[in-house]
Amino acid sequence: NGRDAFEKAAEIEPNSIYLKVAIARSYLNERNIQKAKELIWELDTNDPLVKYYRAIVLILYKDPEGAKTLFNEIIALDPPPAKEIRDKSQKFVDAYTEFSYYREGDQLFLELLLAKAMTDTEEYQASIPLLFEIINQQNNYRDAWIVLGYAYLNTDQPLEAIDSYKQAEALEPEKPETLFFLGLSHFANNDIDEAIHYIEKADENGFQPKDQISLKLGDLYLLRENYKEATKKYEDVIALNPKNIEIFVKSIWLNIDKTNEPEKAVELAIIALKYHPEKEMSYNLAGWAYTALEDFKKADEYLKIALSMNPNFDAANLNFGWLQEKQGKSLLAKEYYKKAYILGRSNGIGNLAAKRFNKLTEDELQQYYQEVEPSRQKL
Repeated sequence: NGRDAFEKAAEIEPNSIYLKVAIARSYLNERNIQKAKELIWELDTNDPLVKYYRAIVLILYKDPEGAKTLFNEIIALDPPPAKEIRDKSQKFVDAYTEFSYYREGDQLFLELLLAKAMTDTEEYQASIPLLFEIINQQNNYRDAWIVLGYAYLNTDQPLEAIDSYKQAEALEPEKPETLFFLGLSHFANNDIDEAIHYIEKADENGFQPKDQISLKLGDLYLLRENYKEATKKYEDVIALNPKNIEIFVKSIWLNIDKTNEPEKAVELAIIALKYHPEKEMSYNLAGWAYTALEDFKKADEYLKIALSMNPNFDAANLNFGWLQEKQGKSLLAKEYYKKAYILGRSNGIGNLAAKRFNKLTEDELQQYYQEVEPSRQKL
């Protein structure tokens, strides 16, 4: 496991605080809080990383005030510590600040805020025992069930996440955040129909941001091979938030390979160029779309720009090969397919390049035999 690797590394570098903290954190991830405490309490308390994990352990040992002191000390350090540690500590300080706004805030509420800060700083496993204790004291604490579900979802425990969000749903059936994350939990458990049901229900109840709804539904419809709906959802994402170039890639691929709408692919590629003019991917997408539309002149222009920006761009080499193939230039196409295969050997681009290269070779052999065999028979 991960701890074994850290322990072996610590034997080589016995003075490394980072490795010793990593071993302690692995115990936290196993919910062995006592062992984590023993290791951390042996380390230099002046080190910000040690101070941070001491504070985490103090929270779990019901000493939130001691933890608060340590988090504030980290924030006040001069010179300041590494940005990651400072930012994480600030999330806990913010939790204490929020609690201070509620004059009659009880201890469970503070513990929930701190558990939420743990999930916000990716200390998911450490948050789970704290959340158990909260729920054991107040079983109808909806927000605790939601945070617990989130912790489970982020530690690859989808069934436990589903159960937690179901408990939260029973307490408030129409809360959009609960419905959305319940949908994500079903998605993680490969329950596609249930995932679609809950995410659509979250949408009906006003979940924000809206582009996240459309993105997840697009992914789910894609798994269901409902390409028309998947395309529509990805286009909704683009309309709401065109900043993610990967959504353009999915949308254009669907319009070219699945729904046979190259005109729509070109429209999307032009939008990608508008919002991402500095990226070679945008020019590659335009070249790909124009190739599908059989506007070879424009396709050539855009793909050459993509390749001039990055000659080792596997997708652009693949698409330039496809452009040559569609124009009957099989030798040149094979050269670009070969390059795309070498550049993208370990991904889908490389696999597709190999398939197209082999198909061209097979077609050439078949044509050769069709031309040669009749000549041999005459001899």
